[in-house]
Amino acid sequence: MDRRGSRLVVRHALLLTLVSVGAAILFFLPFWLHAPSIGGVPFDHQGMERVYGMWDGPLYVTAAATLWDLNPDNPAYAWNGAKPTDYAERFPLYPLLIRGLSPVLGYWKGAVAIDVAASTGVTLVLYFLLRLLGSVPSSAFWVALASIFWPPRGFLYRDVAMSDPLFMLGLVGATYCFLRRQYVFAGLLGAVAVASRPNGFEVVAGFGLLALWRIATAPRGERLRQTLGMAGLGLIPLTLLGIYGWHWWHFGDPLASVHASTFVRPEARLFPSLAFFGIGEEGVPYLFLLALAGILELARQRRWELVVLSALFYVPALLVPTDVSRYLLPILPFAFFVAGERIVASVPLRVALLLTLPVIYVYAWETMLAPGYQAPFGPLYSLLR
Repeated sequence: MDRRGSRLVVRHALLLTLVSVGAAILFFLPFWLHAPSIGGVPFDHQGMERVYGMWDGPLYVTAAATLWDLNPDNPAYAWNGAKPTDYAERFPLYPLLIRGLSPVLGYWKGAVAIDVAASTGVTLVLYFLLRLLGSVPSSAFWVALASIFWPPRGFLYRDVAMSDPLFMLGLVGATYCFLRRQYVFAGLLGAVAVASRPNGFEVVAGFGLLALWRIATAPRGERLRQTLGMAGLGLIPLTLLGIYGWHWWHFGDPLASVHASTFVRPEARLFPSLAFFGIGEEGVPYLFLLALAGILELARQRRWELVVLSALFYVPALLVPTDVSRYLLPILPFAFFVAGERIVASVPLRVALLLTLPVIYVYAWETMLAPGYQAPFGPLYSLLR
């Protein structure tokens, strides 16, 4: 890349960072101002505690504050009555980062700051992934810009205390490094994903299959060298085994995260999430359609690594009973934004994105403020302020 091209990439990266942070500031603004309402959205003069109180934020803050203390009388557990073992589902990386920032920002601000930073990282890695796959800079920029706001559930999770942005940063970053054959960095970033959420076993399976595929398709005389070169990927399964081992030592159950009361288990029937009056409603079938269309488009483009990773998240989503729009988030950078680059970067979609920004914000605010998405965390908030 020449100097002019390098300057353009730097300029794009800076603009994407500014837009990502600016979008988060605009999201927080009504709470900072204690606004009564905006466009009919009932903020009711509430402050940032409404942002902090969205599930699963208080659960991760509880894990950060208690460090998975087995004493059920720890006052940080009192707000929801959950057993200490239920917090095994809160995988360690995000709570430990919150704990590390707590002396500087406090628990609540620290949790949100981590997500804004991680989400901005996802946007930047997607931009560089698109460039690696041959996109021209302008197209990669517009696609990465669109990913800040779409899908709406993804935009909401950028700005509240959830582990999903950290998980996506690890997954997309590991994919980028794997395609560049930087296996140590791929292993490190894959370990970030695994240590962020209890479905990290999907990441282990995905990169395990990719490694086996790369070894199997190498010339016979190169297979040993190829295997040794990919040793860094071993950090991904080792991280998962380390967490399971810690759970065995600490909770007495290596699968404590799976046995936690809030762990979402697949059901032995097809599309259990499609009940209209459930969380899914009518949008979920469209999401299944578009994600599958993206995977098929990736296959048409012969981007087999992205197909494998996407399919490993898509198939289990067919069997979970709830929250499909959340569980498909990790593959949307591949199935929506890489597969649909030509459409997403088109002028009509750019204009539509601009015109529908109010839709995104109203969706995010209304969903977050809904009673069903708010944890009864008042005692915990008072304890950790």
